[in-house]
Formats: sequence, C-alpha cells, structure tokens
Amino acid sequence: MSGHALEHSPIASKLRRLHDVTREMMYAETRAELWPPVTAAISDLLGFEYNTVRLYDQSTEQLVPRAVSAALADDMGPREPYGRGESVQWDAIDSGEILVYQQIDHIDDEVERAGTGSMMVVPIDSYGVISMGSPAPRAITEDDVELGRVFGANVAAAIDRVDQQSLLKQREERLQERNERLDRFSGLVAHELRNPLGIASGHLDFVVGTEQDTVHLEASRRAVRRMERLTESLIDLVRDTPVTEQTTQLSVATIATEVFDSLRAFRAGLIIETPVTIEAEKTRLTTLLEQVLDNAVRYSGPTATVWIGELSAGGFYIADDGPGFMSESADEIFSYRPSAGRNRMRLGLAIVQEIAHAHNWNISVTTSRAGGTRLEFHTNN
Repeated sequence: MSGHALEHSPIASKLRRLHDVTREMMYAETRAELWPPVTAAISDLLGFEYNTVRLYDQSTEQLVPRAVSAALADDMGPREPYGRGESVQWDAIDSGEILVYQQIDHIDDEVERAGTGSMMVVPIDSYGVISMGSPAPRAITEDDVELGRVFGANVAAAIDRVDQQSLLKQREERLQERNERLDRFSGLVAHELRNPLGIASGHLDFVVGTEQDTVHLEASRRAVRRMERLTESLIDLVRDTPVTEQTTQLSVATIATEVFDSLRAFRAGLIIETPVTIEAEKTRLTTLLEQVLDNAVRYSGPTATVWIGELSAGGFYIADDGPGFMSESADEIFSYRPSAGRNRMRLGLAIVQEIAHAHNWNISVTTSRAGGTRLEFHTNN
C-alpha cells in the first residue's frame, strides 16, 4: 500500500480520531474523569460495544472493574472482580501481551460467559486491562490489535499523568498546610517572646542601683539583646525570609570580637588569625557567631581558645580546643533532636546550620589542630 493510500486508510482515520480522544483524556484531573471517553472510544471507534476497564488492586490481588460500557451494563449487568488466576485477563496483564479470542465460548478459564461473541484483552501497562468484546462473533483483525495496542498505551499514559498530577496536588496541599502552620508558629513566637523581651528591656532602662548593680544590669541587658536577635533570626528562618536583599559587606572579626566580649569569658581567648569580610545579613550573622562562640566557651572550659580565620576558597572557619565531636556524623551534630545523654548544644548548632543555608553557604565540621571542633563556612557556592 502506498504512503498516500495508507494516509487515507480506515486504520489511519481511526488513529487520528484516537489521537483526538487521547487529547481529551489528557484534560482529566482524576481517574474517574478518564473512563467516559475511554469506554466511548472503544465502542464508537474500535467497534467493541462490550468493554470493561479493570484495574489491578494490589491489596486484594484482584482486577477490579472501574468502568463499563453502557451496552455491556444494560445487557449483562454489573461486572465482578477477578481474583488472580481466575480469568484470562490475568494472563494479559502478567505477559504484557494483547490476547485475542475470536469466540469467547472457547476460552478456558473460571469465568462464565454468555453467547459466542469475540473478545480482545489489552493490558494497560501495569495498571490493569481493558476487555474489548462484541456480543456476536467477529473477525478481530491485525488492525484491531494495532489500534488496541496504541489505545492501551495512551490510556496508560493518561493514568500516569493523572496520578502524577494528583500526587503533585497532594504535595502542594501538604506544603501549604505546613506553611500555614509555620506562619502560625512564627506569629506565636513573635507574640510570646517579643512582648516579654520588650517589657524586660523597658523595665531594665528604669532600674537605678549601685555601681555593683550596674554590672548585673548590663549583663541582663546583653542577655535581653541577644534573645531579641535570636528571636528575630528564628522568626525569619521559620518564615523562610530571604536574606539576599538584606546583606552587606561585614567584618567577621569585628562582630565576633563584640560577641566574644559580651560573653564575659575573661579567661578564654579569641584569636583572629586572618581578617575575613563576607556578604551577610548582620542580625543573622551575629546570631550565628553568638551560638558558635557560646558553645565553644561553654563546652571547651573556662580557659578555652577560639581561632577565626579565612578559608582559601572563600568563607571562614571557627575552631576551638575543646573535646570535639568524636565520631558523630554531620547529620547528628546539626540535628534538632539530640541523641540520648547529649546537651542543648545541639539546638545552637542546628540554628547555625539554618542560618548558613539561608545565606546559601555550605557548612562542614572537622577536627581542629588542637583536637577540638572546627566549623567551616563555605560562602562561594
């Protein structure tokens, strides 16, 4: 047959019409919306007025009817599920091959069928099968088989698309619910922490005491200011507030020195090995340094030494001479959930990692030259 003749052949015409049906199926948002065009196309285009779509139910090991053509429903009533091995439909899904029966009364399985019609069973990938039949015997041709193969593949693609869309929608709904929950949480944090901190700060400004009292009052003010910064940083992290438009060139050494002095760790030492200037948001960088330096002083002892320097590839490191983290993995070190027996250091380092990631920095942990902890913040990514 010439190409021109093939273009105008009956099978070419049916393929074009099946293409139109496939496009219609691609508009479906649920599996249920697929079945009317599927059963109609099998009846009207392929000429099998008796047809059933059966989907594989893994939980029950059955091929369950999900759609039945109007003619079959009127003449034969409801369709029953087929258990594994009960019908030839299972042979089609297991083999992935189209099965053709020119006379259904010659089929050897456990299903009772009335009449002497014909049937073709088309697998829909691993989803199930489509049974296409006629109430009277008919010669099922190679063209019928080819059309059935094309249509079965199209139905499988449509099911796959619907399932992917449904999964995406579920993920979007879960994400929206999560974001709403986080927004409520951040609002709670803002109310429950900001307000008491503001009150505490205001009252401290009105307190007048002795010179000895002034030392304690200043320590209280420093603690309140640190809590205010931590609160702002946590709220920004929960709300995923971007930092790219709030960054500026900052000296790590300058901020680290101010933070270290505020810790009042008089016997501990901070050594700036090389000056480092980075692009960062000041409040979050200050919070990061407060958490790291406080942990270093708290867990390395009263005579701790901390070193800060520049990384050759971009970024900075903070190292100490404390006990280190032994053999723990990075996931454990930066986890919000401490392992049994560990201390609150975990929360601080989890916050540190979140702040680093908000700046698109990579953070790694290794052993310092003094045997303690060395945190590296890689800013050129």
